[in-house]
Amino acid sequence: MFRIFRGLGRQGVQCKMCRLAVHKRCCRLVAFGCNGVGLAKNVDSARCHQFHVHTFLSPTFCEHCGSLLYGMLHQGMKCKSCKMNVHKHCETNVPNSCSM
Repeated sequence: MFRIFRGLGRQGVQCKMCRLAVHKRCCRLVAFGCNGVGLAKNVDSARCHQFHVHTFLSPTFCEHCGSLLYGMLHQGMKCKSCKMNVHKHCETNVPNSCSM
């Protein structure tokens, strides 16, 4: 289910289903299920993210997969409530746990 990050040493793991990236030592601390599995879930609509397209003026990384949001305009999505930054393709895999 997980693959190891590449880089200087083994830095962490990433879920192959939803692409969530975490450090190896933090893996057991993840407090939510994988959205990529497709299991029915009770979703509290008040806790859902409200993503909108955003242009970032400085280099910004996706808070879901950890990769750089690349491009000149409209590089990714930003939650209106908690200000989380993600790729457009990562938006559907982000857990419904907006901290507002």
